[in-house]
Amino acid sequence: MLKHDATTVGIRRPFAPVAEVAIADAERRMGRPIPAPYRAFLLAHNGGFPDPDGFVVSDDGGAWDEQRQIKHFFGVNTGKRVTDIVSRFEMHRGRVPDALLPIATDMGGNLISLATAGPAVGAVYLWDHETTPDGGMPPYGRAIRLAPTLEVFLAGLADIAA
Repeated sequence: MLKHDATTVGIRRPFAPVAEVAIADAERRMGRPIPAPYRAFLLAHNGGFPDPDGFVVSDDGGAWDEQRQIKHFFGVNTGKRVTDIVSRFEMHRGRVPDALLPIATDMGGNLISLATAGPAVGAVYLWDHETTPDGGMPPYGRAIRLAPTLEVFLAGLADIAA
């Protein structure tokens, strides 16, 4: 059984509750659907600051890894550009590969995204603004795969050792 899923992950300071109609409007404005697992997360929390917030980034071969922390998950109609999913989508349009939908940011301003097209639909990726060229290569550029699903990603969130 997973430690956390889209509805049970701990969220400090979630944004104001959101209705299905607002999520549908956000999808219309972005021109793409929000995947069902993130839709469930939005309905339960509408983004916010996760607790625990730590995750591990590693290369495919396991030659290196590093710990990072999520700053916040994006919500719908949050009232702030930095936390609103539509604003962040528009801010990064043309820079982040089209197959990725940004859903969160880490403490360094890098994006945690869900694959919405391509061979790994539903997988969670990290788009590092310092190492990934704008636009990348289809479908995911050089984004780093973090987990095969949002549920697996959320289940793996942990406190970062100091």
